[in-house]
Amino acid sequence: MVAVTAVWGSTFVLVRDAVAQVPPFTFLAYRFLAAALLLAAIRPRLALGWSGADSRPGGDGGTGLDGGGRLGPLAAGVVIGLALFAGYGFQTVGLQYPTASNAGFITGLPIASRCYT
Repeated sequence: MVAVTAVWGSTFVLVRDAVAQVPPFTFLAYRFLAAALLLAAIRPRLALGWSGADSRPGGDGGTGLDGGGRLGPLAAGVVIGLALFAGYGFQTVGLQYPTASNAGFITGLPIASRCYT
């Protein structure tokens, strides 16, 4: 647990140093692009929009809204990805102002407070 905390805490210093060199959203674009390429290499069929998850009549093949108004896997992934990108965006822009240790403390405070309530 201590090792995980040390690795997690060190990322704040690395990201803060990176954001000092590159604008925050450019940094995030590179970061998300690298992750997307890695995931596309691992699951190429899913990256092309075919999952086979929703092949019943009235479905769209698992990419968008199906006949019941539910999101398919690809559309749900886009929605979740946008929410994740917004969270990373706020945090990365926020890392420009306080020290890395204060940013880590502020980010981890809700988690620590849940452990003791």
